[in-house]
Amino acid sequence: MPQGTLTQHLFEWRETGVSPLTWKQRVTIALDVARGVEYLHSLAQQSFIHRDLKPSNIILGDDMRAKVSDFGLVKNAPDGKYSVETRVLVNKENIPKAIDQTLDPDEETMESLYKVAELAGNCTAREPYQRPDMGHAVNILGPLVEHWKPTTHEEEENSGINLHMSLPQALQRWQANEGTSRMFEDMSFSQTQSSIPSKPSGFADSFDSMDCR
Repeated sequence: MPQGTLTQHLFEWRETGVSPLTWKQRVTIALDVARGVEYLHSLAQQSFIHRDLKPSNIILGDDMRAKVSDFGLVKNAPDGKYSVETRVLVNKENIPKAIDQTLDPDEETMESLYKVAELAGNCTAREPYQRPDMGHAVNILGPLVEHWKPTTHEEEENSGINLHMSLPQALQRWQANEGTSRMFEDMSFSQTQSSIPSKPSGFADSFDSMDCR
């Protein structure tokens, strides 16, 4: 990926000559990762546990949007279980000391930061059954990203997606937009290519049809 791994931007930004991540970028990356893990846990046909989720396995594109990579340790998740018991390393009492000093957060950012820290604490609870699913993480992170959404019309168009949406909602919106786009394309096509024979009856309208043809 063009921008490398999250590790490079969190811990090696001086060596690589990049700017440290802003709080907006960090929360957006966290939301991207949460959506990716939510898909693995509950939206894919078979549930999976990544087992090696860490900054070096999060890769960033030119737009600084994150993708989860390195599935070498992935395994099928037991029915109804999306986490495994691990040793807890988070000390929730020392959050201010753990803040990256490059952020220099103001009061408003601190409020957002504490919400993320609280979510992280819940996700690393000692007992697996006490940990929230990734759908909950998406619901917490989405509004935080929306708070720092682009302010100009051009940037909003370039952002491409409403970050407040859950992944299923985003997929539904994409499918709806795709259907509208295809409708206008078909109208234009029929006006300029009317001599082309119509498709055989019974032929599937798209690859999304239930008969899979």
